[in-house]
Amino acid sequence: MFEMIESIPVFGNGLLVVVAMVIVLGTVVSIHEYGHYIVGRWCGIDADVFSIGFGKVIYSRYDKRGTKWQVAAIPLGGYVKFRGDLDAASTQGKENLANLPPEEAARSFPTAPLYKRALTVMAGPVFNFILSIVIFTGLGLYSGQAVDDMTLGKVIAPKGTQYEIREGDKILAVDGVEMNSFLEMAEWAATAEANKNTIYTVERGNDRIDVTGPFPAPAYAAAIMPVSAASSADMRAGDFIVSLDNKEVNSFRQLVEVVKTVGVGEIPITVLRDGEKLTFPIRPREQVYENADGEIETRILLGISGGNAFEPAIIPVGFGTAVSNGVSRTWAVISGSVRGIKLMFQGAISPKNLQGPVGIAHMSSDVAKSGWISLIALIGIISTAIGFLNLMPLPVLDGGHLVQFAYQGVVGKPMNERVVRYATVVSLSLLLTLMLYSTSNDLVRWFQ
Repeated sequence: MFEMIESIPVFGNGLLVVVAMVIVLGTVVSIHEYGHYIVGRWCGIDADVFSIGFGKVIYSRYDKRGTKWQVAAIPLGGYVKFRGDLDAASTQGKENLANLPPEEAARSFPTAPLYKRALTVMAGPVFNFILSIVIFTGLGLYSGQAVDDMTLGKVIAPKGTQYEIREGDKILAVDGVEMNSFLEMAEWAATAEANKNTIYTVERGNDRIDVTGPFPAPAYAAAIMPVSAASSADMRAGDFIVSLDNKEVNSFRQLVEVVKTVGVGEIPITVLRDGEKLTFPIRPREQVYENADGEIETRILLGISGGNAFEPAIIPVGFGTAVSNGVSRTWAVISGSVRGIKLMFQGAISPKNLQGPVGIAHMSSDVAKSGWISLIALIGIISTAIGFLNLMPLPVLDGGHLVQFAYQGVVGKPMNERVVRYATVVSLSLLLTLMLYSTSNDLVRWFQ
């Protein structure tokens, strides 16, 4: 499936955008809604409709429980309509229960005990978080973890370039400077002058020898950021940058220095890709950037992540460690979302950085070009983000329903229906406005 996605030849990558978006959003929405559905069923609540997407129904079928399973034309969400709900937003109404036979009314959402309704609503976001943890755990088990010492795995160099350093060597020193970790070597390379034939002192078997190798921090695109200048210019992960704006670069530090001096107009970039030298235009963009001190800056960026000239040797990771790392990565997405909202309200981040459905589609297609592992990781990230978003205390979201249930549990009666209706209209207006604004941002970025 994913290999097929990576090789789709399309008009302006339009088909890739659609396919990648359907895979990412379809997976996340399906898991979210299935969480609502299955926990509701466990709680004795029947569902009338389980829908992936909105609008015109493309496919549908009924199961033996009487639930209509359907796929609709607009793949931007989904819903579960439980027995007794007036609509897909789970709007409640006593008049709707009057039309149900007693045995069906007993298995409806409005008549279920308060705690069962709360569990059913909470299940959607919780299943999103579980999906993220499962994905990050699986990727950790698949990828393994780096060894603690400086034993080399793969040597990263342009195709056809020959160096004496090789896989399995353990680095002891670089150009005569003793090294104890890859981080220490990266910090040294951040200030050192690039040398095309750097001398490494390595331990190879029982021998200590000096060998030639690439500079530790080459001008290398380890990853391409989605919806960036690099992705728009069709740069690819693995490209080695030879020059930018007709200025030669031999290290990532030199590349950063050149980028700082250029504007946002079109400039030439030359890269080595699979042994072939390619030159094409690129338009650096102003983007919000978080520096090493956690401060927010606006900088001109290409949208590439640099990488070391070496990958560390990899060892298998234990299941417990993989699960722990999966939970940590999921929490990191949640805390990052909270931090982003806080910085936006403080004015440190412009609302222009918000992304809507078009932005998610664009991002999904860019990530799909990098391979199936990157696309699966994106599903994990977006699943957590959507789970977190749905916990916002707005009446049309799961968090809003939970607030109403909490109120009913404390006060002993439901919120005033008129108040709920007004709050629903206001919150829906806010969400629609936010979606329109973020979509306009997406379109501006797209056409840029």
